[in-house]
Amino acid sequence: MLQFINVSKRYANGHEALNNVSLNISRGELIFLSGHSGAGKSTLLKLIPILERPTQGDIILDGANIVRMKKYYIPLLRRNIGMVFQDHHLLFDRPVINNVMLPLEISGMDRKECRKRAQAALDKVGLLNKQNCDPITLSTGEQQRVGIARAVVNRPPILLADEPTGNLDPKLSQEIMNLLSQFNSVGVTAIIATHDIRLARKMHRRMVVLHQGKLLEADIADTGHG
Repeated sequence: MLQFINVSKRYANGHEALNNVSLNISRGELIFLSGHSGAGKSTLLKLIPILERPTQGDIILDGANIVRMKKYYIPLLRRNIGMVFQDHHLLFDRPVINNVMLPLEISGMDRKECRKRAQAALDKVGLLNKQNCDPITLSTGEQQRVGIARAVVNRPPILLADEPTGNLDPKLSQEIMNLLSQFNSVGVTAIIATHDIRLARKMHRRMVVLHQGKLLEADIADTGHG
């Protein structure tokens, strides 16, 4: 489904974030990207929705080389990719429900259907009762769950999460990982960048490790899909 073939990314300041990375990710798989801060995890994730372009190499998604994708096709690509960030990027000038509705409104969906879908997404993350609250009144864990609801409201086949538990305590971190795993269990391909190796190991999924932009072959988690 998703292939990185000899992908490198060098920034204008000379920093090489990725160095000749090759990686295959199967449809419906959940994998963890691990490595030290600055290892290249975020850069790799950003290449998938074309928030960044590689300096060299190819990225094949469902048979198409997205490295060569024209700009006017990029919004369509991004509708199929949900993104969860460590800082969740919520808009504090509008209530929770409107934050979750935003991707659907941008795509031109009828407002009534937008609200219905957004309520369903909030229900999945256990926050339907908070739909009319201002995001600023929610806990950090609740704000992260709103971010996840917004990422999945489009029902995307791919979910990317960049350090989604970075600001959370261990209990909340486990809850967020379980939530992401639930979406994966219904067929969503999930790629999660995390520095929390201990938590990732507990999830019993494939782990790939980046070190100074290079992909290590080491798989330090149980690869079972149990």
